[in-house]
Amino acid sequence: MKAVWKVFLKHKELRISHHKDDSEWGGTGMYFWDNEGNAEYWKKQKDGKADIFRCYVKFDARNDLLDLTDLNVEKRLDQFIRFASKEPKLQYLKKASIGDKIDFFCEKCNVKLVKFFGKYPKTPQTELLDSENRVQKLTNQVKVIYCVKEGNGGIFTGNIEKS
Repeated sequence: MKAVWKVFLKHKELRISHHKDDSEWGGTGMYFWDNEGNAEYWKKQKDGKADIFRCYVKFDARNDLLDLTDLNVEKRLDQFIRFASKEPKLQYLKKASIGDKIDFFCEKCNVKLVKFFGKYPKTPQTELLDSENRVQKLTNQVKVIYCVKEGNGGIFTGNIEKS
């Protein structure tokens, strides 16, 4: 096991992602899935070069969470960014990536955790969900993803276990 993962397991110190695509997702932070199947899918996408941990978090949903699966929260974030970008020094926000906008908001509002949906159209499906039925509404190709923002390892409770 790599030393950085030992630090995460023992001290709950986040391993911040520095991938170039983070700006198109939830911004800077450490990413987590909401279930083991999605984590294993991601590990396969990374050719097995990702570790899976089981962990629990405790946070104040009203103050610590930016829940972009909630349309009302999305609207408030959009309004915040539009308002902020009227400031001469912040006009760059108009054309900034979604991840950069999220990072800006989280920094200004002390948000610890971001929740959002990711679209993964290449996720395999069983016949149960991949039917020819045109009214089929269910899919496993939308995933819930969490991004814990840097410096917020304190939201983890209990033991963190490597799966």
